[in-house]
Order: sequence, then C-alpha cells, then structure tokens
Amino acid sequence: MRKIRKAGKNIVYSLFLMLFMPILLITVGFSALSTSLSINGIAMFRPVSMILVIGNEPDQSTIENNNSYSYTKDTINIAATLDETSDQVIYNVSIRNFGQTNKILSEIVQDEFTNSDMRYSLNGLAIGDVFLPGQTVNFQVTFKYKSGVSNPSNTNINAILRFIFDDYEIPPISNGYFMPFDGEDNLFGLSKDTITGFKRNTTLSLSDVQNIAGVQLIHNVSNDQYNSLADIYGWVDSNNVFNWWSEAETVYFHPTTLNIFRNMPEVLEVDLRGTSTEKVENFAHMFDKDRKLVAIKGKINTSGLVLQYNNSYNHLDLDDNSSSGVGLAFMFNDCNALQEVDLSEIVTSNATDMKRMFGGCNNLTEIDVSGFDTSNVVNMYWMFRNNQKLTSLDLSSFDTSNVVNMLGMFINAQKLTTITLGEDFDTSNVMLFNNMFNNNTSLLTINARRDFVIQSGATHNAMFTNDKKLVGARDTTYATPYDSSHVNGAYAKIALGSQPGYFTQGEEMPRYNIVYNLHNGTADNPQYYYSNTPTFSLVAPVKTGYTFVGWTGSNGNTPQTTVTITQGTIGNKHYEAHYTPNNYIVQFDPNGGTGNVTFEDFIYDEVKPLTLNTFTKDGYYFIKWNTAADGSGVSYIDGQGVVNVTTSGTITLYAIWGEGVDLFPSVFNLTGPCYFTGPGTNVSGEYCSQYANSDYIDTHVALFSNENKNKDFEITFDITHYVTSEQTETQATIVNSKLEDSGLNYPGFVLRRNSSNLELTARFNNLKPAKNTPGNSLTKVKIARKDGIMYYSFNDASYQVFQDITSYTGSFNTTVTFGASLDGNGEPWRYAKKLELANITIKLGEMDSIITE
Repeated sequence: MRKIRKAGKNIVYSLFLMLFMPILLITVGFSALSTSLSINGIAMFRPVSMILVIGNEPDQSTIENNNSYSYTKDTINIAATLDETSDQVIYNVSIRNFGQTNKILSEIVQDEFTNSDMRYSLNGLAIGDVFLPGQTVNFQVTFKYKSGVSNPSNTNINAILRFIFDDYEIPPISNGYFMPFDGEDNLFGLSKDTITGFKRNTTLSLSDVQNIAGVQLIHNVSNDQYNSLADIYGWVDSNNVFNWWSEAETVYFHPTTLNIFRNMPEVLEVDLRGTSTEKVENFAHMFDKDRKLVAIKGKINTSGLVLQYNNSYNHLDLDDNSSSGVGLAFMFNDCNALQEVDLSEIVTSNATDMKRMFGGCNNLTEIDVSGFDTSNVVNMYWMFRNNQKLTSLDLSSFDTSNVVNMLGMFINAQKLTTITLGEDFDTSNVMLFNNMFNNNTSLLTINARRDFVIQSGATHNAMFTNDKKLVGARDTTYATPYDSSHVNGAYAKIALGSQPGYFTQGEEMPRYNIVYNLHNGTADNPQYYYSNTPTFSLVAPVKTGYTFVGWTGSNGNTPQTTVTITQGTIGNKHYEAHYTPNNYIVQFDPNGGTGNVTFEDFIYDEVKPLTLNTFTKDGYYFIKWNTAADGSGVSYIDGQGVVNVTTSGTITLYAIWGEGVDLFPSVFNLTGPCYFTGPGTNVSGEYCSQYANSDYIDTHVALFSNENKNKDFEITFDITHYVTSEQTETQATIVNSKLEDSGLNYPGFVLRRNSSNLELTARFNNLKPAKNTPGNSLTKVKIARKDGIMYYSFNDASYQVFQDITSYTGSFNTTVTFGASLDGNGEPWRYAKKLELANITIKLGEMDSIITE
C-alpha cells in the first residue's frame, strides 16, 4: 500500500524497533460476523466469502462460524453484491494474537479490487497498532463507492486485503512511578525499623530480581494512574538495605508521597539516584528523625511543591510536637548524623512552612540556602535548631515579609559565629521571636541591613540569652557588647551612635546580572549572583548538531570552554556561546543489491544532495533510501537535497527495493545541456536538438490526458544559466503544461521570471504563485503530483504543497514543454531568451512517497 507521508514518519511508527520475523500463532477470527448495510433500514447485499489471516498456520485447526465462510492462510477475501441504491457494506472483524510475542500491524496490502469505483476504510484498527499476547481487537472494514461516483461501473465487489504483522521489541522504558505512599510505619510494606539504606539496584536482570526471596512488586503497571511504563520491585538484602529495581530510566515519586523516609532509626544512607522527586507536592517530614542518616545521595528536586497554607496553624502555639505537615516542615529534622545533602535543586518558591527544616542537623558544616525563595514562607520555627557544627549562615537572600513565627530559629547553634541578614529580612509580620538566637555561645556578629520591627503583641523573650560573645557594631566606637540584662527584642537593632543594639550594619549586597547569548542552544546557568555567592562554573550549553567550543564576553575574546565565577567577584557579566557544526558521514548499503556507492561527508545545517544510486538487484528496482533496512525509518528520494540526516558520527542509508518493474519510471530524460536563444532560433545542444520544435522542447508527455490524469508524476530540471538583463516577464517561460489562453481553465503550470525572482504558477480554476527567494540563485526545480496534490521544490529543499487539484476532473492532451509557452494552436507564445537547462527528467506512474517538511 503506497502512502504519502512526511519525512521522518513511517507507517509502522518509528517509535518501535522492528524485527521482521515469521508470524507465530497469530490468527484472525470473526466475532459477530454480522455483515450489515442499512439503507432506510433495509439490508442491501449478500456477502459471498471472507477470511482471514497472517503468517504461519494458526494454532487452531478450524475457525468456526455459523455462516461457514472460507478461510485461507494469509488473506481476508471479501466479496459482496450491491444494488444501485447501496453505497457501502460493513464487516465486523476480530483479530486475536494467540502467540507469545508482541506483534505490530505493519502493512495492509490491497491485492485485488475488481471494482475500481470502490474504496475501503477501517474503523478501530490502524497501521502501527500493537497486539500483545492474548489481546483481541475488534474493528470494522467498510467498502463504499468513491466520492462523486454516481453510476458504478461494476456492482460486484471482490477485494483481497492482506494484514501483515511484524514482531517488535518493547522500546526503552522512559519512566515509572512509586505510587501513593504514606511512609509513617513502613517502606512499601516492609518495616522501617531495621533498614539501613535505600538504593537502586542496577546489576541484576528482571529474572534475577523475580527469583529473590521476599521480593515484592511495589508498583504494578496494570494499576497505573500516572502513565508509568514499568513495574517496580523492592526487597531488603542481607545488609538490611532496601533495594528497588525497574526497567525505567527514571522512577518518579508520586505527587502524594508523604513521610517516605521518616522514622528510620537505623538508616545510614538514602541514595535517590535513578529517582526524581520533582512531581512530589509536599516534602514535610521526608527525612524526619533519621538520626543515623549520614548521607543523602543524588538531588532532591522540589519544583512540584504546591503552594498551600495550613489554616489550623497557630503561630502562638509553642508545642514542640505540633506539626503543620506542609511544604518543607521537618524535612531534615533530627538528622543528627547527616553530613551530605545536595540542596541545588530544592525549589522553595511555593514553600509556606520551613518549621524545623534543618533542626537537629548536628553534623552539617555548611548549609547553602542562597538559592532559597522564602517569599511565601510563614513559619521558620526552630529552622536551624541545634546545628552544632555550623559556623556561619548567609541569609542575605531571604525574604521574610510573610513570616509570623521565628521562635528559636537559631537556638543552640553553638558553633555559629556569623549570621548575615539581607535587606528583605523583614519582621513586620512576626509575632514570635522568643529564643530566636538563644544559646548561640560562639556568635560574634549578626550583620543586618535593617532593625527588626517588633509589632505590638509580639513576644520576644530570651531572644539573645547566653550569647556572651555577641557585640553589635563590632570594631566601632559605638559597639554594643552583650549584656545579660538585655536579652529581649529591644536590642534587635543595628548599633548606630546613641542607639544600642546587637546587630552590625551589614554591607549592601548588590545583585549582579549575567546575560547570555546562547544562539539557540540551551543551558541552565544562573541569571545573577552576589559577591558572597559560592564559586561556580558555567554549564556548557547544548545545541543539536553542534559542538560547544567556548564562551567569550566578560572572560575575553578567546573562546573558553570553562568559565568560573569565584566567590567575591563583582560586576555584571555577559557571555556568548560559540559552536562549530558537527561533521557527519552518510554511507550507503546495497541491502541485498550489488555495486558500490561511496560515502559522503556532510556538515550539520548545510543542504547537500545525496549520491545517486548505482546499486542494482536482479528482479528488483530501486525505490528510495531509508535509515532502516526494513524501510521503517526515515526515507529519502534518490539524489534528494538533505540536511541534518543525523547530528554527528556516521549514519547508514539502506537501498529499499521493489520487486518486479519500477512503478514510477522515467518517461523522458535528457542530461543536457540544452541552450535556448530564441525567438527565431531552434533549441540547440547535443542531447536535446532532436526534441526541439521552434524554440521549445516537446517531451510528448501529456500529464493530464485520460490515460495519465490519475497517475503521479515528477518533473525535475536544472537551470544552469539564464540571462536576466535581456529577459522580460513575457519572454522568460521555462516549463509549461497548459494552454496560455487566459480565457480557458485548463490545468498546468508555468515557471517564469519576474522582476526579482522566479515564480511558479498554476491554473486550476485559479492562479497561485510559488516564488523562489529574491536574490537566491535558483538552480534546481522539481514539480510533482501525488494523490491529487501538486508540490514544488526549489534548490533540493523538501517539497512544499503547491495546490490541491483533487476536485479537478477534466483532462487534456497538451504535453509538457520546456523553453516556451504554447498558444491554443500549439505554437510558441512566450519565449525563453539565453537560457540553459540540463538534467531534464519526467517520471510518471505510481510514486512511493513525497518528502515534505
């Protein structure tokens, strides 16, 4: 079956890797063999015969039905009689895969249609449909007259349809899901009490996993709610490590996952590599009370965090055991041993609660919160409580304008020497400050950009208790040393002159912007930085088909692949990405043929024609090139101008052969060159003079005659030279297939020169131009018709739709001519002057495909 299709799309869907093998144990049966046609409620036909199937012999000795239709090995043979009032016949069909392998419907071949006025269609079945073992698909086959047929030539339908199936391998599985889970007491059905770790196992096969004692199917794809393509298995090994296994490349935690790693008293390491948390909506208590947890491997992505407020939350509630259970509250609470956690993908813009987020993280020596967006946070109660190894905290990026609770925010962080607060550390809505800096016994300096606003009714007792080393405006003449009698919020001010306070005027922290010109590449790099931003390097951008060679800009004019912005750097930056297009090689495979076609070198984003085929194969004709040996990949026409066949390396194009005679042969072929110097002089040239006839080449090929009007065609030629200075619009016609009398609506096309470019026009009851880009040298022209649609191509570009002529039903016998238009008498009407054409070809018949954008 021949189809028009776009480049890169094939009838079997390129999503599947096809292995063409004999079909095993596949049958087609017919359930409810009702053959119904309803015209005003009356059945109008009588089915004659019908059947089945595909591949090897079916695994049933007979296929019974109450109408005793005959079955053959590899076809469905349908016949029916229609009277003059009938317009369609419908068969209800059922196909079942009785085998043990997956099958895909790759082709439906129309072997015989005795009535040319009839066509068929399918409802419920399509090329590319997959049949799993045991699966049955019901569908309808409808036979009806073609549109516009009023007097059918033959009322007897005889049609043979062959349904062809291929084996296919399951494609790589892209994702899976850990389904909804509240991990308060167990981890996917297993007790948390003795589990020492969590990790993905990548060393075992599926069969190995299924044979492990105690393995559980913790997610069954048949119960999937989130388009998971993979089953997920879990088990605990001899070291009490919870292992999980899946074929999926990435396994997502379900959006409603809660408390999954909470209360695991023996866990030492949680390895999140191979998972993604980006869809989880609430991270509260995720690692809460994992007191032996030393490391969290992999990244925690919180971009799916849902903005929400706990309306029952009371900012005056001092109960340590109270929990809002929202956002990021208690996320790492009491992870006493935690030494390693990557915060680079924690997205906090929707976080409302950071209560005890890092409370009790006694072994974290550094917490980088410079990327935190806290603009929606309401609660920071005990956020950094008992951080015993933390020596400094930079909160200069914190926006606290919505926070109502800062109770004990830094309490008992006994190694903390410096806290830096920024301009947006706004306390105007805070109602609880009690114990905020209590027992920070090593605290020397609190750098601040503003005084704390302590509104009426807010509590601020014991705010600075036991901060014996704290001095406001340190190293100035108006320094305010710690005084045990002044520990409430009255001293939450910047010490300035006569104003006492425990804060030191912080330096203004300007933000520096970074501007990138990526030239259509992509890279996830910071858009700004501060002078205290930790040292970071730019990520190399990625651009399809290109290799990154470096940055220029603020780093100089010589491209550098590595650009690092060190902590302490200041100033706005700009960087421009540079690339080189990849070279790639196209090599050619005869695919059962013989001969030699040399490989070609290509450069990404540059158009270049494919080498013309010289392979041969006895008993076959060359159809096209394809990226897959079975023709299921991307197709290219012989000699087609192509671009970006692959992004790099080497790609192989396979010759695709058709058995027997070429259904789309050349009916006219001149290599040229042919010279036109009219009017008044015959066309000259060694190859074309025999076809010359008074300033034009007569091909004797009529594309719209009764014989040819429903066939596909393709006209190609090269314009190797033309002189514009001596041409006028009425003297520049190059190719013609219509009568030039403007009063007649005959079909055809003309390529002529206007003032700025070459223009292709057509006459099918109206006029539609297709123009070559002004200033662009037009050297190759292609005009084609496929299934009633006209196409054109300039300079080896993909075909563009020119005009739909499916409604045109007329015909005429004017032949294709080159060099001049013809009037109603067949005489030259418009002449070409000083024109040179070469490689003129006309193909006529049944085209395999059209390559379009």
